[in-house]
Amino acid sequence: MKQNLISAAFCTDFCRRALPAPRFHARAGFTLIELMIVITLLAILLALAMPSFDATLKRYRVGMAANQIANALQFARIEAIRARRNVTVLQTTAPVDCTDAADSTDWHCGIDVQETLDGATAPTTVKTLSASNLRAVKVQMSNADSKDVITFSPMGFAADCATCTGVAASDSFIHVWPSSASMQGPVASTVCTTRAGKVRVVPKYITDITNCA
Repeated sequence: MKQNLISAAFCTDFCRRALPAPRFHARAGFTLIELMIVITLLAILLALAMPSFDATLKRYRVGMAANQIANALQFARIEAIRARRNVTVLQTTAPVDCTDAADSTDWHCGIDVQETLDGATAPTTVKTLSASNLRAVKVQMSNADSKDVITFSPMGFAADCATCTGVAASDSFIHVWPSSASMQGPVASTVCTTRAGKVRVVPKYITDITNCA
């Protein structure tokens, strides 16, 4: 028994000296300096990309607003032909979360499509493009006759009479641009309506109806 204990003690001491101690490897990682360098580079890249992103966002908002205005005009024209009555597009009469400008050609608070139904004495709003659809943009309507509305006749022309052939009609422009920019800036768009009732979106500021052809 005593011999066994001596042998075990000898083996334990011998094994301890003969076998190498286990090695613990530290996990690979980033130093604080490396992290600071990466963060600095990301900040520089972000600063370089911001102007381009801002311009892209403004162009997207203007384009979306202009297309929705064009859709409202197309709806009004189709409704005028279908119902065989005048249909008018104008500044909204009941703005939501927005205050209409005193200028009735300022449409940034929204746009109404109205028609006077059979037997009615006052027009009814059949479609509304609200201020939420025109977020962060300005909208200004203009035409050669200083009108503040666009009316489509049953013939589909942009004129406020039942049998107009387009001669007495007006060419109209609806300018759309970012709230923080200029109307004639590089990101502006124009929704033009010709006397014949054609509606088109032009991705720039224009005042010549020939550019809508």
